[in-house]
Amino acid sequence: MKLVDEAIDILSDANQPLANAFFKAQVIAHKLQNKDFAKWVKDEIQGYGDDDELPKYRISNLTPYGNVENAVKRYTNYKLPIGGMSDEMIERVLVVRHSQSIAVIEEFSKKADDLIVNIDHRFFDTYGKE
Repeated sequence: MKLVDEAIDILSDANQPLANAFFKAQVIAHKLQNKDFAKWVKDEIQGYGDDDELPKYRISNLTPYGNVENAVKRYTNYKLPIGGMSDEMIERVLVVRHSQSIAVIEEFSKKADDLIVNIDHRFFDTYGKE
């Protein structure tokens, strides 16, 4: 099928946006009359809704780093311990669900600074108590 070959060519070319391959996949899903495949392609192109179950590859676990200091020493970009955090707090703070469109996620990959999450230090005490 020519469309499949074109989609593979797009996926093989690092200069091509991923969304272009998904637009081809949308036509393929229509021709195959595969509703599950069509829904997945649509969700990837448009983004997932609040009630949609996200695929596992769209869920990221964050590792917290911070700048820590005391009267004697300063540690920059220090991996912070999470042992005192409850599972619920870890889920709320350190698990990110990427429900955005594939085009938005692709833009994130180009600007790593957009993937930083800042947590106000006034909440640190709360994280260990929940």
